[in-house]
Amino acid sequence: MESELWTAAGRQRLQEFDSLFMSSACRAERISIADRLLSESAHLHSLVAEFITRRNAYASPLLSLPTEILAQIVDEVARSESSPWPSVSPKDLAWIKLGHVCSRLRGVLLRLHELWADAVCFLPRAHQELLRRAGSTPLSIVLRSSLRPSEDTINFSVKHLDLARRIATNDANAFEAMLPSLLCEELPFLEDVYVELWSDGFSPLPGLRPEAYARRPVIAPRLRSLTMINAFVPFNASTLHTLRIIENGPPPDDEMLPSSEQFLAMLRACTCLETLHLDGFIPALPFLADMQSSCRVYLPSMVSLSLYGSRDRVIALWSNITVPRSARVHVCLDWCPDARIDFDARVLAPHLSGAPTGVKFAVPLPGVIAATAFYDDGESPLPCLHCDSGGAACAEHHRALTLQYQHFRGSAAVFSSAVVSAFGLAQASTVHLSFVDDGSFWREDDTRAWRAALQLFPVAHSVCFTHAPPALYEVLRAEKGPVLLSALQTLTSHYAEIAGGRQWTEWAGGRARLIKADLMSMLKSRALRGVPVHEVRFRDLRLPVGYEQDAFIAEVQDAVFGTVSCTLVR
Repeated sequence: MESELWTAAGRQRLQEFDSLFMSSACRAERISIADRLLSESAHLHSLVAEFITRRNAYASPLLSLPTEILAQIVDEVARSESSPWPSVSPKDLAWIKLGHVCSRLRGVLLRLHELWADAVCFLPRAHQELLRRAGSTPLSIVLRSSLRPSEDTINFSVKHLDLARRIATNDANAFEAMLPSLLCEELPFLEDVYVELWSDGFSPLPGLRPEAYARRPVIAPRLRSLTMINAFVPFNASTLHTLRIIENGPPPDDEMLPSSEQFLAMLRACTCLETLHLDGFIPALPFLADMQSSCRVYLPSMVSLSLYGSRDRVIALWSNITVPRSARVHVCLDWCPDARIDFDARVLAPHLSGAPTGVKFAVPLPGVIAATAFYDDGESPLPCLHCDSGGAACAEHHRALTLQYQHFRGSAAVFSSAVVSAFGLAQASTVHLSFVDDGSFWREDDTRAWRAALQLFPVAHSVCFTHAPPALYEVLRAEKGPVLLSALQTLTSHYAEIAGGRQWTEWAGGRARLIKADLMSMLKSRALRGVPVHEVRFRDLRLPVGYEQDAFIAEVQDAVFGTVSCTLVR
């Protein structure tokens, strides 16, 4: 019925045009009537388009959402494509195609100015159009070498640096082109700078130059985060919250690094710095004894400090700075034959506010060994420290200090003894041993070393093994002689794999598997000696094909004086 009314009204209007046309003898009047007809038809086309738009919106649950919610959905879709480098190829900017779906989505996209501001460097033929769509939103100037930025793109980026909120590049030519403007222009919106220059491992690093340390710093009052890999851009340290300087090429000559005075002056200005990561970029500094503590640089806002480099330089740097005891400290030293672990540990130990409740010894890669001390949060400490293989603690614990050696050449027992003594860890209630090597190269010497290492924790009641070799579980057997870890109550196993055969190490795909019967024998041996395990936790366990989880838990339960819990690998 409604369609008939629309049709009748339209035919009546056409009849009116016919009457006007037939009654007009002047050619000019007839042309005017034709133009009026064309104008009204254009209005009708517009009305039809609006009807179709409304129909689509009413029929689609997505398009019927409020504009604000629809904008948030579109933004999430676009951000889900992002990475540290926003796009591998301009073709990966798939969110732009959302604007081709319908006018509603196109209108929403055009109002999301930040998306266009982040993409401004990735479509060389549309720089100006993307700049227009970005509006007044500060830009992300991102020039990636794999995209081979053209001269036009580099020139466009240099011209609009003063509009940049973020600058990121790993292209040497682009860096050289932008550097003069970085050092001369005022950059009122700049918050984040990321520069990564490639090194072939032999040639001098192109971004490290002695004259850079004496230049005027970048004028960027909002600069909060600065990452420089094989490069250096002078900066105003007083505004920074995050600073990462990494040198991953050949060790630079001292002439290529700042002087000790320049380096310490830079740190002294970092009053707001919360995260500091220095890898290789550490000049030769004098070692300050305790009596010279008044000369140290205090970093009052520090939350996370990571120092990587040669042992002598890192230890000397540590003696020159002071951080809050609440800060997480990670120190990674290159191992050298004359290294004194006990001395290094004693130098670092004063950072701790007291004996920690837990310790994690990790062998994450061949030739690397580390110890991490943890504190309870004081509210709800668990009976066992839960960490993943990367060392992240659960909410009930926080990492205090990690001491790590690259290319370690020594005994685990010697390392453990030195760290335990210096950090006061003998009373630690939890111990975590983490491995990447699954035992394929386990030697009898390793068994003796880790047995000696575990003897250092006489009151530990919780032990956690991550990716542990099967032989490590055998260390806990208590059939004869002194009982190791006599206070042990909770055993947690991460990423264990149960074998179906009878040999202690059954090989499959290069992995060593734990024999269920030997696990049961170890647990029963402790029960017979009067030191039973009260709780066993398996996390991300692998069972043989066809073996039921409930049946496995029931068997282990027979040897445990408490609960057994288990989650399987998905």
